[in-house]
Amino acid sequence: MKRLISNTVLGDCVLQLCRADDDNVFQGADPNGGSHQHDYSALHFGALAGSDSVCRVLVEAGAKVDAVNTVKRTPAQMAAFVGKYLPPLR
Repeated sequence: MKRLISNTVLGDCVLQLCRADDDNVFQGADPNGGSHQHDYSALHFGALAGSDSVCRVLVEAGAKVDAVNTVKRTPAQMAAFVGKYLPPLR
């Protein structure tokens, strides 16, 4: 199956959306909200993309750094699994 959009492009798009309104980043949206069939959070996807800037925005907005997916992995563990390095975000 051909990937239609790269993780880097996805991360950049998320970051641009997050910066669209600096005073109210998510405009009332829950950074832990949404549903994914394997319980990946927005932070999981940001970590998988290796985007520390997206991850930082999400963490500052209240994303749970200890959220686990269906295989009981946190965003940081998933980033390490795919070889991405993220600096400490707290």
